[in-house]
Amino acid sequence: MSDSAAARMEADLRFHAKLLMELDAAVVAWDARGHVTHYSRGAERLFGWTADERVGRTLGGASCAIEIPHEVGRGVAWAGERDLPAADGRIIPCSVRISPLHAPDGTLEGFISVAFDLSDRKQFAALLERRVRQQAAIAELGERALEGMEIEALKRLAVESAAAHMDLAGAAFMEHDEAAGLLRPAATTGLAPHVIDEWTMRTDARRPSALVLRTGEPIVVDDWNLPHDYEMPPYAATVPHGSSIVVAVKGRDAAVGTLAAYGRETHAFTAEDLHFLQAIANVLSDAIERVRAESAIRFQALHDRTTGLPNRALFLDRLGHALSLGRRRRRDLAVLFLDLDHFKLINDTLGHAAGDDLLQQVAPRLRSAVRPADTVARFGGDEFVLLCEDLDEVHAADIAKRVLAAFAAPFVLEGQDHYLTTSVGIALTGRPSATAESLVRDADAAMYRAKDRGRGRYEIFDEDMRHRALARLQLEAELRRAVDRDELELHYQPVISLRSGRIVAVEALARWNHPDRGLLGAPDFIPIAEETGLMVPITRWVLAEAMTQAARWQDEYPDVVPVTVGVNVSSADIARPDFEDVVVGALAASGAAPQSLSLEITESALVDPSEATVEALRRLKAMGVMITLDDFGTGYSSLSHLESFPADTLKIDRTFVSRLQGGIDNAPVARAIVGLGQALGLVVVAEGVETAEQEAGLRELDCRVAQGFRYARPLPAAECGLLFGRSLAVGA
Repeated sequence: MSDSAAARMEADLRFHAKLLMELDAAVVAWDARGHVTHYSRGAERLFGWTADERVGRTLGGASCAIEIPHEVGRGVAWAGERDLPAADGRIIPCSVRISPLHAPDGTLEGFISVAFDLSDRKQFAALLERRVRQQAAIAELGERALEGMEIEALKRLAVESAAAHMDLAGAAFMEHDEAAGLLRPAATTGLAPHVIDEWTMRTDARRPSALVLRTGEPIVVDDWNLPHDYEMPPYAATVPHGSSIVVAVKGRDAAVGTLAAYGRETHAFTAEDLHFLQAIANVLSDAIERVRAESAIRFQALHDRTTGLPNRALFLDRLGHALSLGRRRRRDLAVLFLDLDHFKLINDTLGHAAGDDLLQQVAPRLRSAVRPADTVARFGGDEFVLLCEDLDEVHAADIAKRVLAAFAAPFVLEGQDHYLTTSVGIALTGRPSATAESLVRDADAAMYRAKDRGRGRYEIFDEDMRHRALARLQLEAELRRAVDRDELELHYQPVISLRSGRIVAVEALARWNHPDRGLLGAPDFIPIAEETGLMVPITRWVLAEAMTQAARWQDEYPDVVPVTVGVNVSSADIARPDFEDVVVGALAASGAAPQSLSLEITESALVDPSEATVEALRRLKAMGVMITLDDFGTGYSSLSHLESFPADTLKIDRTFVSRLQGGIDNAPVARAIVGLGQALGLVVVAEGVETAEQEAGLRELDCRVAQGFRYARPLPAAECGLLFGRSLAVGA
């Protein structure tokens, strides 16, 4: 080889040697005996040894052992991955290529390896795999939630998923006990069982979970060994951790709890871990909200909205189960049926809001009067029922006495004390054939007996009541058929002028021509009609029949001043949206003049009437229909409402008229009502006039219109018509 060729070769070797030294890769060469002949700067950077420490030493030493594949020993290049040791003890994953070095004559002189650090790539791949696993875990948790997994099991799965896919020392779902102001561990993993309860904390504590609950923002602590502002209880050492994340499990209005993750090392978590933990918390949040919503729906379906007590459906279900259990154990139970005495007066005088307030005050009093295992339910309206198991008649009576005593203290409504009593009926299981419905029916019948005997007392159901109850049920069934069978008829009681003695109006009063019991007055069937909803068709029939009769009288007695027919309607009737149409329809169908109809409404209509009701009455009055306030003086109506109410007539209740028997000085209320009516320009009618002394008192008070047995009893239409034009007032 010429000198120039040798110089070029030497220059090439120096260039390649320098190139190898500067490469980022770790380049190591060794001879056939295994001694390192070359150690690049890249190798120094990767493994941590210097070239001086490695060149000349054997390759197989503990510091840099490379297992040479058999293929290379046979002169064939090899490429693959190897975990190689570093000077600081780390094991570095590398991509390695080893090639044999041959002399010009083909003799194997040694080997050269080129290694690249795969740590970043491996770490990225692991991170990517971890993300995939985490996403799969979130998807699985979501699927379990949608499948309706029991919520406690879902909470456990949530913390276990977090621990498994974040490589945690421990995890905990802390649930907010709003009533107690506490955060309690509801599901945990990695926590020592004997200290789990000690993790309960106040929501105002300066611990990460409490702070997250209050703010809704996550808290990440990268290193618990460094100073921080958070309180950590001593028992936290039971979960050795260097870092932690706490996220909120949010509800519709506020956080329902927190989800905490504890890492073994400091700086154990990435931003992706935070997102993963929050995603788990969100799935848990949706599931908890769904369960709460379902629970709320179930509660609303089975509980009374006003009092929060079990409703009729839940009570009957519990009663049915109790009956089955009682038969197996041969133990008796009792049903107590309560009805609040004169509750309607509260509703009519103070309004429905006050009535609801009263019901809400009654509920806790009833609960305090019974045993913890007994059921207190609202059956509807002002009716409550109690289910008391494992007791006899004596103990049932004791409970009834406690219930009555619970009503001794006043109820505060709108800042005023109001006293209320209740009537209680008791039915006990005595017949093998007793059902939930029959027990309630029997207790209801006993309650009505208590009302009949003075209210504010209890009665125990007996066979006599059973017969009465069956008779009442039969009467109710017959009343339903009576409307369709034209068994109802109207009688008319004259209303006269005390000056002329002539009839100026009549009041239509319903009668039931019962096929077996004969003619029944309103008190015999109207209360049943009101309880069963039959008053709606009955009121419509009365309006139509009364107006038809008014039209007949107009034809039969054209010379008589048109007589007004009074029809009794309740506050509930006039509040119905179709009431105005019903009245107009009755007038149109009969051909009667609007002036021939007077709607007689109880004074309770003046208690907080709706604007729509008042407007409907005003429109009817504008047509010519008369509006009468009946039984005036018995309620607590507002005079301001009276002044704006479209009334034409006031009827003094018979209670105040009867006091005229001893002279006008004994009837100050009657005097006041007459004066009030005259001041407002209203016609005042005295009801229930029976004696000459009462009539004289009315004349002295200048009350000019009266009604009562002194003049005429309610009569069939034909007989009443014969009185038109005649003077009925004895002293006229």
